[in-house]
Amino acid sequence: MSAFPRHGSIQAFAMLVDINGFTTLVDRSLGENIAKRIADVLKEGVDAVESHNGHIIGFMGDAFIAVLENRADVLKSCAQIATAVTKQCSILSDPESEFKWPFPEGPSLKIALEYGWMDIAQVSSKAIGEQILLIGPPINYAHRISNSGSGNRCHIGPNAAQLIGVDCDELTGPYRVEGKKGEGIYTYYRLPMSSHWTEDQVSTP
Repeated sequence: MSAFPRHGSIQAFAMLVDINGFTTLVDRSLGENIAKRIADVLKEGVDAVESHNGHIIGFMGDAFIAVLENRADVLKSCAQIATAVTKQCSILSDPESEFKWPFPEGPSLKIALEYGWMDIAQVSSKAIGEQILLIGPPINYAHRISNSGSGNRCHIGPNAAQLIGVDCDELTGPYRVEGKKGEGIYTYYRLPMSSHWTEDQVSTP
């Protein structure tokens, strides 16, 4: 997917990258240029995805949605994002840092992935111009499974797991989480990345 299409449908991996503890983080950091700190953490993730042929589709406060086409790029992106989080923790824990992250452990992230069909359209406004509108079950699924657990974690939906390889030693599971009322149970697998970040590191005050 050298260039992201402007309309139509695609079949690809949808990736959600989200910072943990965002509400508390904002409440504790008003007036301290928190938007810049969030941007610094997310930018590392953006660079990781784009350096492995992925496309950033949009931002939602403390999170972004990305699209990747193949298994190898997904795994490389996840590993680089995890490494970047560890780097940010080191920077923000430095006594000389001008900004003190409100949680002693530094930032932690949740990554979630699912594979499938997604539809593309365009939406625009005067303030932000034309933006990509991407809609499909993989995005919804990634959002639901990202909310299971706590701390640093990478969750992968069943379609994505089948392509990545459920027999791969890197994946554990399946696990299950209940969806919203009427949605039923969501099944997912976990990609451990303990060599890149501290698994389950929870941002707590």
